[in-house]
Amino acid sequence: MKTQHERHENTQLRNENEKLRADNMRYREALGSASCPNCGGPTAIGEMSFDEHHLRLENARLREEIDRISAIAAKYVGKPVGNYPLLSSPVPSRSQLDLGVGSFGGQPGMAGEIYGGGDFLRSISGPNEADKPLIIEIAVAAMEELIRMAQMGEPLWMT
Repeated sequence: MKTQHERHENTQLRNENEKLRADNMRYREALGSASCPNCGGPTAIGEMSFDEHHLRLENARLREEIDRISAIAAKYVGKPVGNYPLLSSPVPSRSQLDLGVGSFGGQPGMAGEIYGGGDFLRSISGPNEADKPLIIEIAVAAMEELIRMAQMGEPLWMT
């Protein structure tokens, strides 16, 4: 009776072992043909270094960012300059910006004026209306160049 019970148990263990082997082979095949949902690269362990995987994820994130910026820029290309919300917003004056230069233990702005920085801070202003079309043209050209580089399918930079 005992030997019959042991034989039955051994048979069950063999069957379970065969099922586990079949599952293991099926999972290995699935991993071999799988690709990363974020970057599209292979997901098999050992085939890709951590740095390469990190770079692929970064490239995928940058492609998404390019697509997002392209969609935003497409809305504005061809519209008058006044419709560009970021460029037409007023630049806060120096009094609105509390830069805190020299405010530790003294009057605000005192250290900047002692070292000649006060004149420099007063001279900073936002882009004037005449420069805005040029700024927009340069930004659109840079965006188009970045899109072309990203669509080449190669890394944007090497480390």
